[in-house]
Amino acid sequence: PLRLVGSEMCIRDRWNSDRLGTQTGGLNMNNIKIIDIGSDFSKKPFGRYREDGKFSGSRFRDEILIPALDAHEKVEIYLDGVISFGSSFLEESFGGTVRTGKYTSEELRTKILIKSTHKDYIEEIFYYIDNPMAGV
Repeated sequence: PLRLVGSEMCIRDRWNSDRLGTQTGGLNMNNIKIIDIGSDFSKKPFGRYREDGKFSGSRFRDEILIPALDAHEKVEIYLDGVISFGSSFLEESFGGTVRTGKYTSEELRTKILIKSTHKDYIEEIFYYIDNPMAGV
């Protein structure tokens, strides 16, 4: 099913029990949210602030990531399918989530699973989570 977020974006709930079954550790499948940034948000996410454009890190954080974190035990985030990520987008999306005060670095690390064929993006995201003031 599709859920409309804002006026333009949607997050798809996709369940694949064979793929997720080994990673859930007995979690109820309804408590896992899958976000594919390339198809659910933008193939060209860019910028830190909303003024930077409609696919900014702050918009992704506020309209997609934090609501998913609030509503689900785990959030699986797919990075592939995006042309590239700017560091400002990644920092605001993930480091900015910690700066909101809703989640500590430790809490965010336990709630998300990042999937990508680009290991550098994964490492960069966790750097921002662990050092939320690094990009400010």
